[in-house]
Amino acid sequence: MSQGSSGSSFSSTSSSQKTSYNKHFPRSFLLNNGEAMQDVSEEKVLSRLHDFNCEWLQQPNIALSEMAQTLKENFPLLVAQTPGVLDPDFVESILQHFQPLSGALSRPDKKDKMNSEPATREDVVAVMKTITGQPELEERIREGLNAAGALFMTCVHLLVPLTLMRNPQDFAAKARRTLANQSFKEDPSPRRMRDFVLDSVTKRRRPVPGASMWDAAEDEQEDSQLEPAIWPCSSGQRVP
Repeated sequence: MSQGSSGSSFSSTSSSQKTSYNKHFPRSFLLNNGEAMQDVSEEKVLSRLHDFNCEWLQQPNIALSEMAQTLKENFPLLVAQTPGVLDPDFVESILQHFQPLSGALSRPDKKDKMNSEPATREDVVAVMKTITGQPELEERIREGLNAAGALFMTCVHLLVPLTLMRNPQDFAAKARRTLANQSFKEDPSPRRMRDFVLDSVTKRRRPVPGASMWDAAEDEQEDSQLEPAIWPCSSGQRVP
């Protein structure tokens, strides 16, 4: 094979394996369901990295820019969540390593319109020495990933049904039509939504009248004037 054809092949391969925006490596660490604790050993981390999902393997300058942007934009959000959600000492144990690096993080960030200075080799060295040379930081990173994973999994798996239950019309519109949800698709009401969910688990069971739509009697007449997001409460009143 000639040098010319080899060069052409190399160029074609490199362009075809450009990192996809929707396949960046953070998504490889997000589980779909179940326990969020992950094996964060180097072997397992390496197994999640590929040339199609990690710019570090293809274009380190892009990876560095994305990391710098991510750190700069999320550090203030971490601080804002203390002490209500996050432990201030834990957050500070991470942030303190990067506080002296504001310039070294700003310059590699290509999305930072406030800083037009190009990144220097010294910037890269300073950031990478901080990341790779602090054992206590590494420990916090591994602990934080699993803590955040558990919090993320818990919240997202609660937020989705909470949102759908309050928006039956959107729920029905987004659902792919099947025999099981045909009635719900035709009548996207809270009652049909409840029936669709319950019938997917088991055939109709007569619930005990109670505090919410999920406890309402099957043969109770549905108030056609109710908005889809309104639910009965324990006092008999209806509240959003």
